[in-house]
Amino acid sequence: MKQPKAQQRFTLWGSKEYTIFFLIFFIVCTAMILIGAFGPHVYTDKYKTFKGDLNEELQMDLIEMSRLNRYLLISAQVNNNMTVGIITTLQFTIKFYGTNYLYNQDPWVKLYESKHRRNITCKVNENCTIHSIVNRPFVHYKNYRTLLTIENESEHNFYDTVYLKATYINKNLTLFELALRYIYVMCVIIWLTYLTYSTKGFSFRTFIYEQKLTAFILILLLCFNNPLNPLLILSDSLFLRVLDTFFASLFFISIWCYWLCILDNFRTNKRSFRSFYLPKLSLLLIMFGFFFGTYLFVRYHQLDDPQYEASNDTPGFRIIIYIMIVCFLYYLMWLFFSGVRGNSESKKSLDPTMVKRFRFFFWFSFIVAIFSIVVLIGSYFQKIKNSAAEFMAIFTIYNVYLIMYSYASLPVKDNSSTKIVEKHDHTLHGKELLKDSSSDINEDIELGVNENNQIEIEENSNHGSNNSKKYEKSEKSEKSDKSDN
Repeated sequence: MKQPKAQQRFTLWGSKEYTIFFLIFFIVCTAMILIGAFGPHVYTDKYKTFKGDLNEELQMDLIEMSRLNRYLLISAQVNNNMTVGIITTLQFTIKFYGTNYLYNQDPWVKLYESKHRRNITCKVNENCTIHSIVNRPFVHYKNYRTLLTIENESEHNFYDTVYLKATYINKNLTLFELALRYIYVMCVIIWLTYLTYSTKGFSFRTFIYEQKLTAFILILLLCFNNPLNPLLILSDSLFLRVLDTFFASLFFISIWCYWLCILDNFRTNKRSFRSFYLPKLSLLLIMFGFFFGTYLFVRYHQLDDPQYEASNDTPGFRIIIYIMIVCFLYYLMWLFFSGVRGNSESKKSLDPTMVKRFRFFFWFSFIVAIFSIVVLIGSYFQKIKNSAAEFMAIFTIYNVYLIMYSYASLPVKDNSSTKIVEKHDHTLHGKELLKDSSSDINEDIELGVNENNQIEIEENSNHGSNNSKKYEKSEKSEKSDKSDN
């Protein structure tokens, strides 16, 4: 007989358990985001302003850098001292050096030297557009020196001030991120171990669809936390940075697929690869290709040319961004359609737990999605962008969400199914008893009939023997009468 499906734990909850569950989620997420907001800044900025003779080399030095700074970006900007706006071209000549020796000692190692033209736009009495002149994905040396020469290709001497800005990752933020990542890595490993132990009494075949997909997405969550993150700091390997971006992209695409598949599963139980999985995988793989491919494209050009800016140096780059936005909007429409159809189909289901399953998953995932959108929108504000709140929010929301949902989805025995099975077993047992008793009665009846038949045969045989004796006696009496006559 087919084994009954393992039901989810939250299907047995009441309103009290649901309230406690969501309170814990909101309290943990809010507390972690506040810790990030009041924690270390993400970036450290250093400014230097040059006035006067701007035709000479402009020098900017950075000292006491370390691998914990992880990333270095230097940008240049000029002002507009004219009473009209201007659009022109500037040529930047950059020489970039690094050394591990004391700041005032040689030798300086020349890292690169390049020339680049930039189109700039200047509004009246405002600074012109800012452009990056150095972009280093690694901080390998302790001290850096930048020498910049600007050639004005305009007929007007429209600027009299040059601003240089160096931006790098805060060391304290790096330590803070390492600690948080490993806390989450250990939490996920411990939780996966607990899940393996607590579900050992259940067969994987008895798991419902949500439980199977949740077990898979928890493994990808471990990759999203990336246990290899310390190697990004200790080495200058570009492969490790690409791998970190690959894990992050794969996780987000997978969790979008996770939401879409589960909501669409409530709409239909027919999950053939061609009609159910292939359309979803096609859309999400296109999105993954655009996300990850764009990152590789930009990173490759930045290594080749530190002044590379995709929006300015690559014609048609904005078209790729628009295609990515269209794909994401199409995904949201599909997700909304699956949610509406799943809601209506779950109400028609004969399974009383189907509505609970749909509503719990839909609203919990909806809260997480809204939380993520609010964080991404808020990251555009400078005060939020330069705090660890964004990092804390993204990592905390998805780690807490998946761990708590997997806890609520832990398999429990379905009592109704168990009772049906037990009733069925009792019925079968009763039928076997009746069958055994009826067979015993039939055997007894057969034995009784056989005995009666044997008795009748014996009686008939005795009666026949008596008749034969009477017949012999009569013959003897006749013979004696004849002899007397």
